[in-house]
Amino acid sequence: EPADAAVAEEAVDAEVEALRKANSPWVDPGEEGMELGPERVLRPKTRTPRDGDQVTIDYAVYEGDEADAEKEEDAEFILGESGLLDRLEQEIKGLGVGASTAFDVAFAEDDTVVDPGLRGKTMHYAVTLKGLKERDLVPLDDDFARAATDVETLAELRDRVRQNLHRDKTTSARAEVLTTIISRMTEAATIEPPGAMVDEAVTDAVTGMRQRLAQRGLSMEAYLRLTGQSDDDLREELRPEAARKLCQSLLLREIAKREGIAVAEGDIDASVERMAASAATARDPQQAAAFFRSDYVRDSLRGELFDRKLQDRLVELATEGRGAVVNAWEPPVRDEVAADAAETEAAAATAETEGGEAPPAAREEPAEAAAAATGTGTGDAVSGGAPVATAVGEAANAAAAVTPAEATTEGGTRTEDEAAGSAPAPL
Repeated sequence: EPADAAVAEEAVDAEVEALRKANSPWVDPGEEGMELGPERVLRPKTRTPRDGDQVTIDYAVYEGDEADAEKEEDAEFILGESGLLDRLEQEIKGLGVGASTAFDVAFAEDDTVVDPGLRGKTMHYAVTLKGLKERDLVPLDDDFARAATDVETLAELRDRVRQNLHRDKTTSARAEVLTTIISRMTEAATIEPPGAMVDEAVTDAVTGMRQRLAQRGLSMEAYLRLTGQSDDDLREELRPEAARKLCQSLLLREIAKREGIAVAEGDIDASVERMAASAATARDPQQAAAFFRSDYVRDSLRGELFDRKLQDRLVELATEGRGAVVNAWEPPVRDEVAADAAETEAAAATAETEGGEAPPAAREEPAEAAAAATGTGTGDAVSGGAPVATAVGEAANAAAAVTPAEATTEGGTRTEDEAAGSAPAPL
């Protein structure tokens, strides 16, 4: 069955509440009666921390020798929202401002929540609570809507949130269904890429991971030290996922070739002109129009349009024309030009800041260089015509069984994205 992109009002409520919290000031918590302080003098009693509070702490974390401790002063966290260890939050909630505590946490070997570098270890924690704040929640009214956004009323704000959620849910639901379709097609095909292509794909994965770590202010060398891995260990960890992505890429290219997927220059021209027309509202209209007509944007559009055509064809084949999503979001007609422009600008920004990994079927990947070096083309890595045809048929036959709950990336191996985002955070 197609995925349902309808948005529940509870989801809108949650987003509005998150925006409310983000725009509410932090204040000193209220007093809770009186207590007997030093020198047996009565003083106001400050409450202990609870979920939603902002705490300021000093902490040290180490295994074995305290001299090797990772230390941080004046670190700020929001209890229940910052992803701290449950045990650490429990300990902090028992502290008054100025108080300290120390405790050990033993991480199981099979703990899949923490970073691999912490599994099987016992870490010692020393924590001092230095500050405590609570949110002074602003009223949910039109004044809040005007202060937090560029709309005039709370009703308009809720409608905008609803539209954004609907758009994002439609996009993610379609992507999840596509992921399941492609995974099943890959499983049904016989794909044996040469080792040199897989090696090159692993190298690409390591390079991408290095770039993402750098964006987080962490070097690859530091990451390897923190996780206790060598270069070879990391390559071995990334290899299964890199090989899976490579097989999908090869299969999709072969399907695209056999299905005759192509992008006409006229389609690119039309998209370019629609975006260039939106340049009139830009800060520098001439510069914006020139950018939209540049070869860079044309290449980006060519890839995007190719991907869209291929994805539409895959969904059509797998769902027998039923489509991937019901209750899907549709952009207002007046927003189509802006949507095209925003999409291309986002693609450009991604390419410049993250190395911009493209959907596998759309662009030439470095793995092709390995194929050329070994004299093996992508068509040779997909064995014969029958497996591809079988894959398409299997996807079509299985389409009815594809549900939103099932439509997730399969396989338990961490991708390089997940690895890049999981540097040890002992807290």
